[in-house]
Amino acid sequence: MSKRGLYIILIFGVVLFMSLASAAGNATIANSGDLVAKAYSCVTNKISTSTGLGLSDAIFGSLAIGSNTALDSVIASSKDSTRDCWPNSGCRVKESAQVALAWSREGKPTADIKTFLNGQIDIATGIDWFLQIDITSRDKSTCSIKVGDEEKAITINTDQTISGNPGTCFVLGGNQGFWLKVKTNCYDKDISISCDRDFVTSTLYERTNGDVVFLTGNTHSSAASGTTSEKVTSNCFLTNAKCDYEGTLWASVAYKQMGNDISGFMPYLLALSDDNEKYFPETFLYMATGSEGYYTKIVQSQINNQYWQLTTPDLKFYHTALAMMALSTSSAAELDNAKNYLLGILGGDGCWANANVRDSAFLLYAGWPKTVGGAASSCDGAGYSCEIPTACTDAGGQEKVGYECAGLLKCCSVIVPKKSCTSQNGNLCGISQDCTGATAPSAEGTCCLGTCVAKTTLNVCETYGGTCRDSCGSGETESPESCPDASQVCCMASSGGISWIMIILLLILIALVVLGIIYRNKLRPYWLILKGRLSTIPIFRGRGAPAGAVQRGPPRYPPSGYARPAARGTSSDMEETLRKLRELAR
Repeated sequence: MSKRGLYIILIFGVVLFMSLASAAGNATIANSGDLVAKAYSCVTNKISTSTGLGLSDAIFGSLAIGSNTALDSVIASSKDSTRDCWPNSGCRVKESAQVALAWSREGKPTADIKTFLNGQIDIATGIDWFLQIDITSRDKSTCSIKVGDEEKAITINTDQTISGNPGTCFVLGGNQGFWLKVKTNCYDKDISISCDRDFVTSTLYERTNGDVVFLTGNTHSSAASGTTSEKVTSNCFLTNAKCDYEGTLWASVAYKQMGNDISGFMPYLLALSDDNEKYFPETFLYMATGSEGYYTKIVQSQINNQYWQLTTPDLKFYHTALAMMALSTSSAAELDNAKNYLLGILGGDGCWANANVRDSAFLLYAGWPKTVGGAASSCDGAGYSCEIPTACTDAGGQEKVGYECAGLLKCCSVIVPKKSCTSQNGNLCGISQDCTGATAPSAEGTCCLGTCVAKTTLNVCETYGGTCRDSCGSGETESPESCPDASQVCCMASSGGISWIMIILLLILIALVVLGIIYRNKLRPYWLILKGRLSTIPIFRGRGAPAGAVQRGPPRYPPSGYARPAARGTSSDMEETLRKLRELAR
């Protein structure tokens, strides 16, 4: 066989391989229920056979599958001897809050854990609070400020700067004299303001020495001689006597699940989010606020339309689970992409390669949660809807107590309708496009409120499932694929990147090519038929047609004195070749 013919066979095999691979991928999505069941089975088997389960493994394992002898034993042995807090080597709010979430899901009492968390609440550090007073007419005005038994008079000048003696609770000079800085000793106290002209009051906060001001969204107005009231509440959860940002994220979730108000923790979490990006705070903040800004950060940080990884490779599955939990109520394509990617890389045993028990269980809880024994009733199963609290309230709904939702979502009495992208004057960007502006959730998926543009930089590394980094971490190998930043290298997961189905298909392809080379002479007639160089009309050595043949048109005879040679290779030879191919494919 010529080289050209060999190349064509090889190309045909590659096309066949890609078709089968595509079919396998579609089967992955179609059989998602079976794959999820295998993943749950894998996690359960790992838990029952492992001899080195850690506290995080036990907590997230409990969130996924519920109460289990092995998991309960680890959690019990890790508890402090005198208080309901974890771990026993030094109580921390993060682990204690996570145990509360797991126990609440299992229907176990959490009152003693709440007592511990209450004892860890303190005034948040790292943010400053201010009181703003504006005179509606912009005229000079005299105002009084009363906190407890102390009442002081101040002056609002025509340029709206503040002068005078504000008392022991305030400091002059905030925002170049336009605001009063509130001292921490007056947090959680009622502040009464009265002016001799119509006025408006509000509170604001910013990160200490920062340049971003956050509005509480609460403003109060009054006519002249009337009174408004303000209060500053700014808390965090402590670990080792210091504000613990990650701990406050998880403790807020647990506190919310216990039916408590978490608004006092939000200023701390919002203001210091940029300083704590490694904890992926946008996932928690989006569930709490529904802010499109946090939604945008989540969807635009997805890597290669597959997963999330903000820091080291070992947190890839953990960050992906956080993102899926946050997007669970949305129609975001990024959520479906992540789920399909995760199901596509499951091993034959139903396990995710390089994923420990914690991460595997967290992925299942975030992406495919199931009811566990003793858990509260399913919100969705009861005909209600898990929603972002603000979205539920805006839609006229009320929280339904006693029904379970993930994270900071609450069970809402109504199903909040999703706005269409068109109604938001946005566009749905294609997979090869980027959004130049903000995004928002919509009924059709992620809606671009800016402009959809073609991707400007081809990240070859991400195209092949890698991640560009300054250096590769443990569990990764450096790959030759290029990165947009020439100083970075492309890092690939050391294993788990190709499934056993792909390997089998590749072996079959190689076998077909080898057989094509060995039996190239016997396959030549069929190759000539495909090219049209060998007629498929039966060869006649005399006049007439063979019995059973159907002739169309006048009889066709070979030229006088011409005998067409038979194709090389007998039919029995070809049947033997095909038989061997069939046996190989079994």
